[in-house]
Amino acid sequence: MKMKKVKKAFTLVELLVVIAIIAILAAIVVPKAFTAIEKSKVSRTLSDMKAFKTAVLQFYADVGFFPGDVGEGTDPGLGCGKDDLSNIQYKVESLRAMGFANQAEFLKKVDDEWQGPYLDVPLSKKTAWGGVYDYECWPPTSDNTNNNSNGIEAGIYITIHGVTEKGAEQLVKQSPFEVGKGKGKYSDGIQDDDVSPDKKKVTLKIADWPY
Repeated sequence: MKMKKVKKAFTLVELLVVIAIIAILAAIVVPKAFTAIEKSKVSRTLSDMKAFKTAVLQFYADVGFFPGDVGEGTDPGLGCGKDDLSNIQYKVESLRAMGFANQAEFLKKVDDEWQGPYLDVPLSKKTAWGGVYDYECWPPTSDNTNNNSNGIEAGIYITIHGVTEKGAEQLVKQSPFEVGKGKGKYSDGIQDDDVSPDKKKVTLKIADWPY
């Protein structure tokens, strides 16, 4: 009569050793994976910024001035169709700083000279972190210090909302664009995000104030 082979089970010690090995490997691999993901998001963002800068300068070359300031997540006339320009709500302070009395006067000039779209995808697209891009047209303050109300130098900026803290640190470190740094909470270029409170935002300059 043949004896059945008894399969040997793992002992508790062996299981603990396997679990410990898996935990050690996870501790090594997972942070590196997250770091690689953050690096790819930073690279995509900087690529977007280069496209935004090219688009803004082409808009300026065609029209003679930059798009006015708009709200978060709004394309200022760079990636939309010509028929959509009249639906954009520009902030009147930025228009007046460029010499326009109101939006109607601004849009008439744009309508005559605009040769866009200047972006393949509107600036209103989501960021690599799922946040929004905010086009900023920041004129100098009334005291002519060439700084805006945040203490940041007047100019054309893009604010990237919804960035992780690690991502924000890498953006500030790697960006070839000037980082918007002002007074107080703006001094290091990394700000608490008012759109996504648990995240950060970074503001990068894409053009000087020409007026």
